[in-house]
Amino acid sequence: MNIIPILDLKGGSCIYTCAQESEEQIIKENPLEVVAKWIDDKIERIHIIDIDALKSREPENVSAVRALKKAFPNLIVEISGAVL
Repeated sequence: MNIIPILDLKGGSCIYTCAQESEEQIIKENPLEVVAKWIDDKIERIHIIDIDALKSREPENVSAVRALKKAFPNLIVEISGAVL
């Protein structure tokens, strides 16, 4: 079985959102640190949700995604969040 972790990005930071609360918590400022840990755990694919794009309907965290792809070129990245 392949596990595909989800990385929620808002304002370039990783966040954790809880469906039962309106608050979100920043768990790591740097998404590269989170993904590096997953790479160490042998993750080959991630799913990114661009939380900002859900409101604006435009890609908002492009620079963070580009930095991830540059740092981890073999990582397969899926993106959602109103990104066309």
